[in-house]
Amino acid sequence: MSASRRVAVVGLGVVSCAGTGVDNFWQGLNSAPPEGERRVHDFDPAPYYDNPKEARRADRSTQLGMASAAQAIADAGELATDPDRCGVIYGTGVGGLQTFEDQVLVLDRKGARRVSPFMVPMMMPNAPGAAISMRHGLAGPCEVLTTACAAGTHAIGYAARLIRTGAADVIVAGG
Repeated sequence: MSASRRVAVVGLGVVSCAGTGVDNFWQGLNSAPPEGERRVHDFDPAPYYDNPKEARRADRSTQLGMASAAQAIADAGELATDPDRCGVIYGTGVGGLQTFEDQVLVLDRKGARRVSPFMVPMMMPNAPGAAISMRHGLAGPCEVLTTACAAGTHAIGYAARLIRTGAADVIVAGG
């Protein structure tokens, strides 16, 4: 086994009810909390996809993951690394619940023939990680951890371990 390597976080991205983008997020965290329910509003996923149809065929969880990953990759700047040594470790509690809920309602109201053929690929827990990997040409490890509320932190820790042990050079991680 090779010597342990140092690991650094070089790019950040966030889509949150406290703000989208690192600066807006920190500003939101340091502001008085809003009253009532907190959601991500005014989010347009289209800029993070090649075309609007592709964005519509993605669950909200994938759309949010694509946006935060794109921000982190842009924030990191160009990393001259072999794509085979770059990967994605994505953490999620469940996966595409919005798609699941929507399609259960379609099934109930309109019948099985009206359920989207994209239901399963849209709701799979690994959909965000796969989409990020394909969009950014990251051909190294692509794994999804489903460890409930700790999944994003778990993904970051696991990504650091992959880099530290030499299994990868760059990992987009979070959830």
